Amino acid sequence: MKKRHTTERIGLIMRLLERLIGPVDANTREAIERLSANQQLQLAEDLLAFKQPSDLHMWLKLFGISP
Repeated sequence: MKKRHTTERIGLIMRLLERLIGPVDANTREAIERLSANQQLQLAEDLLAFKQPSDLHMWLKLFGISP
């Protein structure tokens, strides 16, 4: 059941990101998948302020994750 929630959470995050900043490359998606559940939830809240892909990349760097 936990895996399903993770998959659904990642799917929602990806859909929102693509609506806000356009397509997300495979490396960036993998970086998002490596985030902890709490970090993914934080990203889901913070992504509402993103305007361009560099906003996402800067956010990931704050957590020591690079795509």
